[in-house]
Amino acid sequence: MEMNNYLAEIEKKYSSVRGMPSMLSPIDWHLAATWEEQGIPLRIVLRAMDDVAKRFNGNRRPDRINSLRYFTQAVEKAHLEWARSQVGRPEGDGDSQAKVKREPERLYEELQTVRTLLNSYGNAAENAALGEPMNSAVEKVVLKLSGLAAEMSKKRLDLDEIENRLLKLRAMIEISMVASVSSERLDDIQRSVDQDFDGVVMTQRARNRICNKRLHKNFSLPELTLYEI
Repeated sequence: MEMNNYLAEIEKKYSSVRGMPSMLSPIDWHLAATWEEQGIPLRIVLRAMDDVAKRFNGNRRPDRINSLRYFTQAVEKAHLEWARSQVGRPEGDGDSQAKVKREPERLYEELQTVRTLLNSYGNAAENAALGEPMNSAVEKVVLKLSGLAAEMSKKRLDLDEIENRLLKLRAMIEISMVASVSSERLDDIQRSVDQDFDGVVMTQRARNRICNKRLHKNFSLPELTLYEI
């Protein structure tokens, strides 16, 4: 992928705050591209990164910031404060007013839910400790969620459309979960469901849904849905 000036400046700042030459990972690259798509001014991003780095270094922590996602909350908070400051300014004063007008609309509950999911799966992708095929599946989920969040930041999508897209990702991740756990562990989960719901009449589909919920807990990953986090 070609790196434009926006991404190059973020990578340069990332290296600076880490105190060593550092390239953006594919996930971090996608996050930076999402900020650009959302219309977040570059100076807002760089200032937020500086502020976070100063607090991090002020705590004299022995480790290093190891992902651009570490700055996400600070960047979004700074962007919101900037957007609010632009309300009522005349056309052409400052950055694009079209971007400002979009800002209030992007801070609704569904977008925050998707971002919460993105953060959870992003952490799992960064650790890459789930084994295959889970690692590959989680990386795909992160990219899809990043794209969905960027799209939702520009316009309000129909709830059914968002949920259907999440459910498709959930189906993919659950297939990978089943393929990644040992047969013994899968048997244990199924037995635990049968024991916990002994005497309860349920369909096979409902039983499978409960088993899949427990698979998510096994991998410490939330279910990909708007309604169960």
